[in-house]
Amino acid sequence: MRRLCILLLIAACTPVFAIDHIDLTEGTLSISGSFALKYDLTGFLKPEHKLALITNVGGGYFVIDRLEVGLGLPGEWIIAPSSTGAIGLQLFSTYFFEVHQSFFPYAGAHITPGYSLNTQEFELKAGAAGGVLFSLSDSVALDVGIRPEIFFKVYDSQKWKFSLPAGFIGIKAVF
Repeated sequence: MRRLCILLLIAACTPVFAIDHIDLTEGTLSISGSFALKYDLTGFLKPEHKLALITNVGGGYFVIDRLEVGLGLPGEWIIAPSSTGAIGLQLFSTYFFEVHQSFFPYAGAHITPGYSLNTQEFELKAGAAGGVLFSLSDSVALDVGIRPEIFFKVYDSQKWKFSLPAGFIGIKAVF
């Protein structure tokens, strides 16, 4: 009976399949895509509220192990109130922490010059990124996290704005 319990314990602790470790080493290239829902609060005395769908596609290069730099093409598509949105060019840097073979928490920052299709004005925003990359294979991972942003007042017609997305989900592929 004792041997049977030990064998069952060993069998329960042994993984049925091993998840491959995604390659985040120096010299690796990546492509990624993500989407999120975002709520904006603009101004404090006379607040304006917006709900938008955020998309982002990009590519990066690992300059050293687990440190990626790259470019992204974010888009904002406003759902309510009905409106157009914005596009931009995002410069980012992300560091991935290796705490487990199959997932990597990360922290990063980005700056995005962009263009508002609604007001037809240049925008400038900066933000942080935090999340977890879950390895699905040695070249594909699921990406979940959050990316809060601050919009800078560039023109007199603009206001300082803080944007907090509800989170995002995406895919990252490396090669």
